[in-house]
Amino acid sequence: MITLKKKNHSAYEILDGEISVGAIIFNDEYETRTYLENVDVYEVYRNKGIGTTAIKMFAKTYREKGIYFAPDNADAKRLYDRIAEEMDIREYDEYGTYVDQGYGVYVLD
Repeated sequence: MITLKKKNHSAYEILDGEISVGAIIFNDEYETRTYLENVDVYEVYRNKGIGTTAIKMFAKTYREKGIYFAPDNADAKRLYDRIAEEMDIREYDEYGTYVDQGYGVYVLD
């Protein structure tokens, strides 16, 4: 069973039972949204739905404020395409231009 264990003010460890399988790094210092900086599932545990489950669990805590994230590779983009909406380019002035790494910016409200 996947759980999240808060490590500090900006990180959760992703656990499968008692085994560490990855981490979520985030920044909650913005007034209007939480920036999900990175979801890292260790390679041996990838493609098992762990990243999707971890993001959904994370969203239960931070969704009220809104969450945005910017994939930095094609695999992350595929994941975010499944669970979030790509941010409208008109909203980029507030968030996107600073975080877009060539794969778009996504929002989960």
